Amino acid sequence: MGAILIVIAVLAALAVAMVGIFIPGIPSLQLLWLLLALDFWWWEIFEVSTGIFVVLSILSLFVFVFDYLASTVGVKLKGGSRAGLIGNILGMVIGFIVFNLPGMLIGCFAGAFIGELIHGYHWKKAANIALGSLLGYVTTVAAKLIVWILFVITAIYNLIFFFIN
Repeated sequence: MGAILIVIAVLAALAVAMVGIFIPGIPSLQLLWLLLALDFWWWEIFEVSTGIFVVLSILSLFVFVFDYLASTVGVKLKGGSRAGLIGNILGMVIGFIVFNLPGMLIGCFAGAFIGELIHGYHWKKAANIALGSLLGYVTTVAAKLIVWILFVITAIYNLIFFFIN
């Protein structure tokens, strides 16, 4: 029974993390790293090597920092304003509520675009800034997805190894 609970917990953590990759505010890689760290230092259910732990820790930290900077940098590099950033966030939330994941992408662009128009930029400049915001979000999602896949590979390998022993 304990082994089944471990498998369920690992799969649930991976599923929650997958959702968190796309939806801001839901822990994704932070949750997976926390579980990995608890197992590495205390539980010792899986036999994760120090090298794998260090690599996943560094990648998780990089993506965590990158996640919070990407949209901001995407907007700021294009000359965006605070109104664009706020519009970006509001657009993503409203877009997700209305149209789920495609709505987030549309909302990310539309929110930043409207925010920059409200700030007083010409529509071409506002569109350029909104595109930077969208590219920042998409880049972040791609980076988190790559690291998530590494966590999945590590989890599956260790689950197989756990059941063999």
